Amino acid sequence: MACATNAGRFAKMGGREIRPVSWESAAPTAILLVSLPAIALGTRADAVRALWHVVGFGMVYVIAWWALTRTVSPAARLLCLAAVAAVCVPAAWAKLPPTVAKSQRMQNSDSESDLLWSFGFQHSTQRIGRAQPLVGAVEGYEVHVRLAAPYAGPARLFAAVNGVEVGQLSWPADEDTDQIEAVAAVPAAVLSGLNTRPPQARPALALPLTRRLDDADRIAHIVVWADRASSDLRIVAQRALGGTTLGQENSWFYSGERWYAGVLHAATGTVRPGLWHVFLARGHVGR
Repeated sequence: MACATNAGRFAKMGGREIRPVSWESAAPTAILLVSLPAIALGTRADAVRALWHVVGFGMVYVIAWWALTRTVSPAARLLCLAAVAAVCVPAAWAKLPPTVAKSQRMQNSDSESDLLWSFGFQHSTQRIGRAQPLVGAVEGYEVHVRLAAPYAGPARLFAAVNGVEVGQLSWPADEDTDQIEAVAAVPAAVLSGLNTRPPQARPALALPLTRRLDDADRIAHIVVWADRASSDLRIVAQRALGGTTLGQENSWFYSGERWYAGVLHAATGTVRPGLWHVFLARGHVGR
C-alpha cells in the first residue's frame, strides 16, 4: 500500500500527471543540441562565420519547429527538421572559395582566385602596363601601384610614363595594410602634349594600343617593373574591368619579348582580360 501511495505521489505533482518524455518531443531537441556545436566546429574558429551560421541555423530551426508543430504530424515534423540540419551543418563545414573565405582586404588577394589575385615578377625583364585616359590639368599626378601585402625585401619597383622613367616607387612602412600603395611622382612635362598616338619609346616601355579614342581624350602609358624576381612583392589584379574606357587594352603584360593585352593570372600562367591596380592619381586615393 505504501509503495502504491509513493508511486501515485511520484506519478502526480501539482495535480498533473507526469508522463515519460516521448520521442516526438525529445528528437527535435536532440537534433538541435547536436547540430549547434557541430556547426560551431565547422566554422574553424572564425568568429564571424560562427555567429552567422549558429544564429542563422538556430533561428531557422526554431521557427520551422514552431510552424511544423502546428501543421504536420510529429513524424513529418521530425523529418523536416532533420532535413534542415542536414543542409545547414555541412554548409558550415564547406570549404569556401578564397575570395569568400578570406577577408576582402587587398593584402589577402589570393593568387589562385579568379576574381581578385596578386602577381609577383618572375624576372626583371617582365613588365606590366596600364593605359589610362586623362582629362584636365596634368600637374600633381603620381603613379600608384597597389600591393597585396607589406613588403620589406630587397626588390624595388620602378615606373615609366609615356616612355619616360620616373624612378623608383616607395611606400611608407606604417601605411594602412588594407591600402598599400607604392608611389612615384610624375613630372607634368611627361604628361603634357598627350594624344592618342603611342609614345615613341623602347618597346618595353610603350603599350601597343590598337583602339583609338576621341581627340579630346589623352592616354597615359604607365609601365611598372621590378629590378629582380620576388614572390613576396606582389601587385593586385582583378578580373572585372571596372568600366574602363579601353576595355581589355587598359592593362598589359610584357613577357620579356612582347606585350599581351590583359593581365597575367599567376595560378594558371595565362593572360586574360582584367585590370592591374596601377593608375595615375593625385595623392593617396584609398581605393
